[in-house]
Amino acid sequence: MIMLLSVLAFTLSLLVSLPLLVLAIECFLALLPAKNRVLGERKPCALLIPAFNEEQGLGATLQNIQTQVVFGDRVIVVAHNCTDRTAEIAREFGTEVVMKNEAEKRGKGFALEAGVDYLKQTVASGSAPPEVVVIVDADCLFAEGALDSLVRISGSEERPLQAQYLMHSSENAKPLGRLSAFAFLTKNRIRLRGLDRAGLAVPLTGSGMAFPWGLIKNLNLGTSEIVEDLDLGLQLVIAGHGPKFCEAARVESFFPTAPQAAYEQRTRWEHGYLMQMVKKVPALFREGLRGNWQAGAAGLDLLVPPLSLLVMLAALASFLLTAYFAYSRDLLPITILMVSCALASTSLFLTWLRFGRQTITLLEILWIPAYAGRKLSMYLALPFNAQREWKRTKRTSNSVPVASQKD
Repeated sequence: MIMLLSVLAFTLSLLVSLPLLVLAIECFLALLPAKNRVLGERKPCALLIPAFNEEQGLGATLQNIQTQVVFGDRVIVVAHNCTDRTAEIAREFGTEVVMKNEAEKRGKGFALEAGVDYLKQTVASGSAPPEVVVIVDADCLFAEGALDSLVRISGSEERPLQAQYLMHSSENAKPLGRLSAFAFLTKNRIRLRGLDRAGLAVPLTGSGMAFPWGLIKNLNLGTSEIVEDLDLGLQLVIAGHGPKFCEAARVESFFPTAPQAAYEQRTRWEHGYLMQMVKKVPALFREGLRGNWQAGAAGLDLLVPPLSLLVMLAALASFLLTAYFAYSRDLLPITILMVSCALASTSLFLTWLRFGRQTITLLEILWIPAYAGRKLSMYLALPFNAQREWKRTKRTSNSVPVASQKD
């Protein structure tokens, strides 16, 4: 009996410690100085904006884009299954519009497929192919110089890029709302920065993605994945075209202020992420064993669950391993876990000092247990009622202040 309990205790300790250590390493690496990237020539690009009933905020996005495009750039709004004035508003701004109604194909991936197919048709008809294709969501704004950086760096390195994509809480948000913004900052900037410092590929996070035309024209974009960006990025890593992080380019948006809309958005993201973890980690580790170390590293990164779930797992494992120690006097399993928790906590604190003080105060970080507990029902529903279909998040604001965020 004691032997079985020992094996179970060590297994639990290692399973929870591994993602904690991966998180800690990524955060510590993020503290290293930024890399200098090679800026190539600014050649014409194509911007794809997938849109599903985005009349509320599309105008602000297009107005922002007009300040960043240069002669020869193409701006294309893909009005996918729209029933509102999305296409009409896009035409008012002089953009190209692709209208596609296919009720059986719902989701951003199918909209992107329609946009790339349209570009292929225009190139076949004699239009010059774009050097780079940039994808931005219809509720996002570019920070100053972001589009220029994406196009120049993607063109010079001939690699897909992921911009620094951040979402902000509203000015009057409560601590739990600001914790969401800090968790998003950790996932989309800090951890990607750490991966980049290690020379590793980064996951695609959805908005502010850039692809060389020669690559994107051959990608299979039309999928029903509810986290199509993450899925696409992992496919690229396996194929040897892992995306790189372009921290110089920042894209910003707001979280929904309506509680139900925010909950639905997070459910889609986190259910989708966890399902990708189950499906893709084994394949990534197999590729790693075959010599594709970028895929193996991506598998380790994917093992890190959402921050709130990681906190829950660490708390539960701590309780169980403390009980095991009280019974067996075997200190090693709980020691391994406590060291891992300490390293992860220290790394998060240091990255908060470096990057997060504008997002959340130190006292508000103490709300993490409440933030994690509020999501408990979301995780308990996963085995029985996982969200598997793409659902559009109801927009509440597109007035995103593109503030200066200095390192």
